[in-house]
Amino acid sequence: MDASRLAGKLGVEEAVVAEALQSVRDAGPSGEAGEKPDRDAREAALATSLAEALGLEESAVQTALDELQTEQQAERSAALQERLDAAVQDGTLTQEEAGGAAKAVAEGVIGRR
Repeated sequence: MDASRLAGKLGVEEAVVAEALQSVRDAGPSGEAGEKPDRDAREAALATSLAEALGLEESAVQTALDELQTEQQAERSAALQERLDAAVQDGTLTQEEAGGAAKAVAEGVIGRR
């Protein structure tokens, strides 16, 4: 999580956001003992914990997190497309293969966390 970008979106000092993020990390995952909570549950818990730590509305924190996630996904997609384009240029992949790889990533078949 990029504390600087999140701080900018929330209008809070970066050091405060970084400290809050560290506190949330130190608290560990929420959920049943031995079970890893699903992604949606983790993201909701993060928004709730950060809002509490920062004294902000949870909806404002969730919106900032969603925007940041969307921006980061767009950056990853652009970087992937650049790598695929380079692979086509140097003959490592055909355009069809690059298109298939891009579609597989976009559809979550590969590369999803």
